[in-house]
Amino acid sequence: MKLIWCIDTGDRSAGGLRDVYGEGGNLIVETYNSDVIFDNQGSAVPGASCCSKTYTRAVYQWTGVSYQLIEAKRYDNPLNFGAYPIDNHKRIK
Repeated sequence: MKLIWCIDTGDRSAGGLRDVYGEGGNLIVETYNSDVIFDNQGSAVPGASCCSKTYTRAVYQWTGVSYQLIEAKRYDNPLNFGAYPIDNHKRIK
């Protein structure tokens, strides 16, 4: 066995890993985004590290040597973070 590619991810909403899967011959890596909220003075402050409201879906294509990023888009995160994992699983089926 030989490692052909690796990627760093963060923790929870600080770039934490959401999902990894193959689609149409490409590798899809989804990571949570650090949300920013604004206080009543209009200053940006980090959101809760447990409950990211968005994630990035990155599409990588194999070049024959390594994976190359071909697209990255931000999406709303539909999961209910207050629920147990089985509740979230039911929601996305």
